[in-house]
Amino acid sequence: MPDDTRTAGPPASGGAPQESRQDPPVSPGESESEGETGSPVTYLRLGVDLELDPTSDAITYQTSRIHKIENLQICPHLKRLALNANDIEKIENLESTPELEELELYQNRVRKIEGLSTLSHLRVLDLSFNKVRKIENLETAVKLVKLYLSSNKIQVIEGLETLTRLELLELGSNRIREIQGIATLTELKELWLGKNKITEMKLPPLLNLQRLSIQSNRLTRWNDSLFSSCPSLEELYLSHNRLTGAIPEAIGKLKKLKILDLGANAVDDMRAVAQLPELEELW
Repeated sequence: MPDDTRTAGPPASGGAPQESRQDPPVSPGESESEGETGSPVTYLRLGVDLELDPTSDAITYQTSRIHKIENLQICPHLKRLALNANDIEKIENLESTPELEELELYQNRVRKIEGLSTLSHLRVLDLSFNKVRKIENLETAVKLVKLYLSSNKIQVIEGLETLTRLELLELGSNRIREIQGIATLTELKELWLGKNKITEMKLPPLLNLQRLSIQSNRLTRWNDSLFSSCPSLEELYLSHNRLTGAIPEAIGKLKKLKILDLGANAVDDMRAVAQLPELEELW
């Protein structure tokens, strides 16, 4: 049963180590500040302590005690930047990487979506496990195909109107109460909304949607409009809600449905699933 967080969990190293007063002095390239416990934390700098190859189109530094995105002008043809599990607080200094296609800042301390206006080729943005409160400043990211924002502090689905090429949207483990703001995402194939506070399964017409998860929310009743709005659904995950009674006959409109997950609900009449010719798994 899929979860609405990324398949790769938090790194085993647990983040930036703390330095004691007995440790050697900080080298010229390093910066030092206080961690959450008040003890000094030594950060490493891109292009100073951590090598940047001018000929490379990809940079990957995970759990490397990076506090700031900087010095990327050294790599003008960069296409992928992955700085997962660091201590980055701000998206900045990306103006010199206009060819960037993938930006991964999974598990950092980013509070605001910003600094992306020059990235017109961006296709993948991963800000899962950060401190983002609002979806904003994505108007120019019109080529975005995958957007990961799980495990943040987002309350409203908004700011996505121009992302008409988006195929995957992950918003699991936030504070969302209503499915809205996605009517223009007509190319969407995967929508992950598990572990929120959603009370109604009402969606706009999304004719290409294949995977939908509203697991671990507050759904109490079925909404038949879902079945006509998303006729291409192949996987529907609704476990751990408050659904009761019978599965509605209208579910028969989902002729391509292969997986239906209703675990941890109080559904007691499954007869309607007999109308689903492609169904392979029922939980």
